[in-house]
Amino acid sequence: MYKYNLPLFVFLLLIFGPMQSLDGQSESVMARQYILHLSPETSLSYLIEGLQWRNHNIGMVEYRRIMQEPLNLWLIQINGDFAEVKAIKNELADLPGVIGVSANKYISERRVPDDPDFQRQWQYINDGSSGGVVNADMDMDLAWDLSTGGLTASGDTIVVCIIDSGINAGHPDLKDNLWVNRQEIPGNGLDDDNNGYVDDVLGWNAVDGNDAVNNNSNHGSSVAGIVGAKGNNGIGVAGVNWNVKMMIVNYGRPTEANALASYAYPYTISKLYNQTNAAQ
Repeated sequence: MYKYNLPLFVFLLLIFGPMQSLDGQSESVMARQYILHLSPETSLSYLIEGLQWRNHNIGMVEYRRIMQEPLNLWLIQINGDFAEVKAIKNELADLPGVIGVSANKYISERRVPDDPDFQRQWQYINDGSSGGVVNADMDMDLAWDLSTGGLTASGDTIVVCIIDSGINAGHPDLKDNLWVNRQEIPGNGLDDDNNGYVDDVLGWNAVDGNDAVNNNSNHGSSVAGIVGAKGNNGIGVAGVNWNVKMMIVNYGRPTEANALASYAYPYTISKLYNQTNAAQ
């Protein structure tokens, strides 16, 4: 984060559960932190430097951009007195160029069952075994008769972006279906394909600013397995798509700001793909 020691500010917060902390906020909230949505032409640094807050004990201001397109979003934090920060939040919302100010909250991962019978994948084709309800499923066999993924009708490679807590990139059911940015040279510190991201070979880590997505995350690997575990290979399970390329984006710490930052990467890549008519 960049830092400003000024009598002014910009900031963001997070939420967890119903319990209250001593300052009156839910313990799930990241105190003094906010997501700031600015109009496209508004500069955050200009906004901060132009503010002249009086009678406010603001302290140090920290901020970082979490998205440039399609929204101009910033994560901001004031390390000052809590009562002062709370009062300034309302004043920020009324400033010219500020579209919205919202609390940055913790987000929770969707649960993945740890039941041993989950591996039978009854959700695809339910024949009523093990006490299940016949046909309470996705009828994936009907879809697989038409396609198991891979390419579109026009021959384009199908890519699905998985935004989660990382992945086990060496998993035998996942490794062959992982997307790789082959126009980027690994580890040279350059943006070889001019997409705005440096060394994004394996995907993107929205917090660390690199392609560190391989961290053996069980949750991210489970989600990727549902979407695109390699099918008909005699190993483990099959995904909804047997053949697909999965672009992995690691959101790092599970907060709304980090999730929003993660969406910027697939948006940028998809836009570049469309603008260059699939050349990139």
